[in-house]
Amino acid sequence: MSEKNLTTELKKELLDAFNLPTKGLKRRENTIMTRVNHDDLQVMEALVELGIFKSISESAAFLIHDSIASKQNYYHKILKIFREIKSKKLEAVATLLESVKEEKMQIDAELSAAAAKENIEGSGAGAIDDDDNDITGEKEALGEAARESMG
Repeated sequence: MSEKNLTTELKKELLDAFNLPTKGLKRRENTIMTRVNHDDLQVMEALVELGIFKSISESAAFLIHDSIASKQNYYHKILKIFREIKSKKLEAVATLLESVKEEKMQIDAELSAAAAKENIEGSGAGAIDDDDNDITGEKEALGEAARESMG
């Protein structure tokens, strides 16, 4: 078999394999940027040169998907653990927020109580002073009345 025929046959087999419903390129909505080593890039470029993929990006997407699919049972376990950890983190944050909220409510209550106490003490002192002024005023009025009657 000649090199040209081998290339054509390889291309056909790869295209057939990549077009299977369980493999290949599903619709992709997410974009990533990554660095790859030279050997990996050569493989992706070869797949593009052979016409199997339209771009290096498409080639990389397939290879990533194929890698994940080949170890799917491990990645499902990892995702389950990830979700549990994420849930616990959210629970910890909620607990912290609840604690802060309770502390704020306690501080607000203490400030309100202190302000109320200050208002009560402030108005009570004024009443005493007012009484003193009334008494002083009464003494002055009595003194004047006494002077007038003597006088």
